[in-house]
Amino acid sequence: MLILKESNVKRLIVCCDGTWNSAEQEDNGVSAPTNVVKIYNAIADVDSEGVRQEKYYHPGVGGEDIGPVDAVLGGAVGLGLGRHIRSAYHWLGSNYEEGDEIYLFGFSRGAFTVRSLGGMLSR
Repeated sequence: MLILKESNVKRLIVCCDGTWNSAEQEDNGVSAPTNVVKIYNAIADVDSEGVRQEKYYHPGVGGEDIGPVDAVLGGAVGLGLGRHIRSAYHWLGSNYEEGDEIYLFGFSRGAFTVRSLGGMLSR
């Protein structure tokens, strides 16, 4: 059994997937999780040292259930990137407490998303 540390410090982990990627992806009817989903799923609620970890996942542009036209535009020209950045920023703002550690993971346009988010946080 893990024992939570006395400290209130926690880790906030943001995982943003790449273009047309989502957590529900399949290949010929078989679950085919992306590396970002694998990272997200591997993160325990509490690490081996008792530090709480909260995580956030966002599918890639075009990977959401938003309709075929928006999915094509998302994949082709990045439609929705700004919304993804704001969504992750809002989640961090709702969960962050002074002293928390923030980790950002992304692939493809998801990497751009977390890079942009990091830029916002550093200002």
